[in-house]
Amino acid sequence: MLNQLAQTVQPYTTYTPTTTNTSTTANLGLVSLLIVLLVIYTVFCTITFWKIYTKAGRSGWAAIVPFYNSWVYAEIAGKPGWWGLLWIPISLTAFIPIINIFTSMALLGIFVILAIGLAERFGKSLVFAIFGLVVFLIGYPMLAFGSAQYQGNSKENQPPEVPPAYTPPQPPATGPNPPAAVPPAEPSTPPSVPPVPPVPPAPPVPPAQPGA
Repeated sequence: MLNQLAQTVQPYTTYTPTTTNTSTTANLGLVSLLIVLLVIYTVFCTITFWKIYTKAGRSGWAAIVPFYNSWVYAEIAGKPGWWGLLWIPISLTAFIPIINIFTSMALLGIFVILAIGLAERFGKSLVFAIFGLVVFLIGYPMLAFGSAQYQGNSKENQPPEVPPAYTPPQPPATGPNPPAAVPPAEPSTPPSVPPVPPVPPAPPVPPAQPGA
């Protein structure tokens, strides 16, 4: 009887839960999927920015160098290179209450300014800049693989203005023109008046008679 009881109890004592193994396998599969997606995303972003940097006349390998890629990105957008590194000190304040709210807004403003500058230098509008910032996986590949060409700053593309060379005034080929000759004025002649005939002399008066 004891043998029968032992045989009955044995299956319950040797039971191994399968729920835990299934959950662990699912978690490992999810982590593996996330790692694969992260690798694909990283490779895609690297190729995209490599192409953008090349279009802008910069070295494509700058897209894979940490920190330096941010510096070059800011310069391509028309800002000083240190603008691309402002996210480093701002990120250090992410765990400080209240302050992190303002620093996050400042970081967002920097990203918007750089995105607008990048879009303008590729001949795109403000709407495209906001679109490219919000829909990153569509906007930036359009710059990289589309027909947009890097135009840079309009002032940078213009050659430096060279002041014109000084040229001394040249003497006139001929001497000064003499004043035009003025014809002499004709003498004024009085209007012709018919001559007045001479007055005849008065007849002589006869002398008076004496004794008259």
